[in-house]
Amino acid sequence: MAVDSKAKRFSATQFLFPGYTQSAVPSGTVDRLAAAWMYVGIAAGSGATTAPTPAADSIRRQILSATVTALRGITKANGYQTDVKYVSETYTGYETVSKSKLPACFPIDTDEERSWEALEDTSTTDMRAELTILVTSVVHDPQNVTRLQRTNLLRDVEKALLNNAALGALIHEIEPQSVVTDKGTIPNFSIFDQEFIITYFYNSAVGG
Repeated sequence: MAVDSKAKRFSATQFLFPGYTQSAVPSGTVDRLAAAWMYVGIAAGSGATTAPTPAADSIRRQILSATVTALRGITKANGYQTDVKYVSETYTGYETVSKSKLPACFPIDTDEERSWEALEDTSTTDMRAELTILVTSVVHDPQNVTRLQRTNLLRDVEKALLNNAALGALIHEIEPQSVVTDKGTIPNFSIFDQEFIITYFYNSAVGG
């Protein structure tokens, strides 16, 4: 229906004179005026149908998702030294992981420090966060010769995270930190943790 029409102006008098029951210009349609003496031109069954926009994933969650994807991309076909067979955010111990799933990587987002940050180039980004990502990796060799697997995967995990474009688009920088191993105490296995500090910025009105 047109923005301004005879029918709309005619029906609008209902709001000025509620005791006066008038008819709209016939249109052949069922509208609110016909149903309940309301304003013409709006279908009686119509109403707001726009669903609320769901909140976007937090940057922290997006960072971990990108980390998982990067680790799953560690294959010899992609130019790495290792074929990672399994990546999961849940690590319950090397004893529970099937050997058919090794080598495996288990990333988790751990501690985080947040602070106000004054940035000159934008007024919408005012918070700084430093998130620690820990990647626990497990390799196995029936002959208890795990050094080559261990050193290859150490290098591959670092290479994957430092050079992943999707992860890089979310963050300001990523810095490798400590590497902690089992020190050869578990026969036929090598288990090690790699720690990364990720710095990113976000808007406090939205949250990180």
